[in-house]
Amino acid sequence: MNIQIDFGNYWEAFSAIGTVLAVVVALWQIKKQSDERNSDLEKEQASKVSGWISGGNPEIEEDRVNAVYTNANIRNNSNLPIYNVYLLSSHMRANDDPMTMSISHYVHFDIIPPGDENVLVGTAGSGGGDHPALALLFGDSKGAIWFRTTKGGLMKLDRKTFDELLKRTNILAGPYNDGVVCSLH
Repeated sequence: MNIQIDFGNYWEAFSAIGTVLAVVVALWQIKKQSDERNSDLEKEQASKVSGWISGGNPEIEEDRVNAVYTNANIRNNSNLPIYNVYLLSSHMRANDDPMTMSISHYVHFDIIPPGDENVLVGTAGSGGGDHPALALLFGDSKGAIWFRTTKGGLMKLDRKTFDELLKRTNILAGPYNDGVVCSLH
């Protein structure tokens, strides 16, 4: 008895499965690239905003709350203003998680136009091998809220996290609020 097996149907099925898998992988790659492109577009304005301590200890005539004041820069390299900006004084060893980061002082601005701004910011000074550093909390022109860490990382925050952060750090109600909301000249 001679039995012959026709492998033609098996190869056709195998080929069809391979084709389906190839289409699924291609669609997944297209979606991934589209998501990355959308993420880049979403971050476009926020990625052009930064802040840093530029050094120098200016002479302050009035004694403000437990601070070592220094000069800082805020750079908005986008073509649009940023809104509700908090320049947060922390330190280089700070945790990048905004909810657990230590903040010693802050300066608030309603709006910062495109360009560079020099500002005065209170810090806790330096010691123990650590140095003052700045984080930024701000809204972009589309209403998204962003957090730039002391190490330069950028993360989007939802409104609930933003509100919790302001409450947790006692911003606008805590001991380091000298009652002055700063504006740029």
